[in-house]
Amino acid sequence: MIDHIETVSVFQNYTKNYNEALKDIDWKILHTFRVAKAAEMIAEGLGLGSDDIDLAWFLGILHDMGRFEEILGTGRDRFTDAPMAGDEIMACVYAHQCVPRKLTKSVFDNTITYCCMAFDLQLKVTRTIVKEQGYLLKILQKGENEKQIEQLRITRAEIEKAWGLKL
Repeated sequence: MIDHIETVSVFQNYTKNYNEALKDIDWKILHTFRVAKAAEMIAEGLGLGSDDIDLAWFLGILHDMGRFEEILGTGRDRFTDAPMAGDEIMACVYAHQCVPRKLTKSVFDNTITYCCMAFDLQLKVTRTIVKEQGYLLKILQKGENEKQIEQLRITRAEIEKAWGLKL
């Protein structure tokens, strides 16, 4: 059995090395706990035993540990500004595929790339959790110009087609 209190304590000790006042760090901490809860819910939905449910929760806590350094600037500065996603990115949308990281060149490419991860969600319980959380839908509504709004509309339609349900 995994000690949730001890795990949270160790995680908080790790994250105190980062400035929680930074919006992205604070978001990443909250994201970690949401993923852990979602992993726990998925395991429960699959009818797994209590040890496996605990393990799923624990893996949710660990899933992004290396990403805190990236937030501090070791990856974000590689993005450019672009008014719309590139053709290769949109080809992945139409093919219902995740976007290979090497294709992501702009901030907006990254937005579409994030949304395309939905295509890999195969379990109904996972799709239901994503739909209920509402974060994907919020992202799909954040275009800054007409081209982005249209590409996000297309991405949403393709996700809904792949999932067989409305977001």
